Amino acid sequence: MFTAGAVAGSSLTEDTVPLNRLLNSDAGKIVMYNASGVATATATSGDIVMTSSGVMSIDDDVISDTHIANGAEINPEKIAGTAVVLTDQAVITSYMIEDGTITDGDINADAAIGRNKLANPLTNAQAANYILVLADRNKIVEMNVETANTLTVPPNSTVSFAVGTHITIIQTGAGQTTLTEGAGVTINATPGKKMRAQWSGATLIKRATDTWVLIGDLSA
Repeated sequence: MFTAGAVAGSSLTEDTVPLNRLLNSDAGKIVMYNASGVATATATSGDIVMTSSGVMSIDDDVISDTHIANGAEINPEKIAGTAVVLTDQAVITSYMIEDGTITDGDINADAAIGRNKLANPLTNAQAANYILVLADRNKIVEMNVETANTLTVPPNSTVSFAVGTHITIIQTGAGQTTLTEGAGVTINATPGKKMRAQWSGATLIKRATDTWVLIGDLSA
């Protein structure tokens, strides 16, 4: 019979004590040596959690700015909720700004934007009767038709141009262009709503929901 403490570590043959012979303890604890050098079953604490199967994880919302090294290179794709990502030197370049994210409210009211920075108006050439579409906003519509033709302004319920929209019309063909009104639309003009001759031009300006004004080289 052995007395307590009689079996020393040197008396044991290596790999002869199976794990199921060790003292049982609670799930999730690990074996650590305490301040006295005695092996004890210790529960983990802090921000890291370990399951009884050995899987370790970090609790949610515990990593703060102080845990991140000053020189850490964080992939911008890991940063949520921002359309603009700064470089280490805090330099913003155009490719960092997501398309469609800058609105009128983002531009300072006193911003001095050079006219050469504004895009030139695009041209939409037509060879037959035509009904304006939303893409014609702030464009030049050329009516290149050899016979009399019409350009129709649709109602707001069909095409919702913003109030203040400008559309320029140029009659490039020999056929006279007449502006006509869609259902409920009013076009105010003088002396009429027809282009005076080939190469005449006029501008449509939207003043209210279904009200426009036409100014330019017109005839009755």
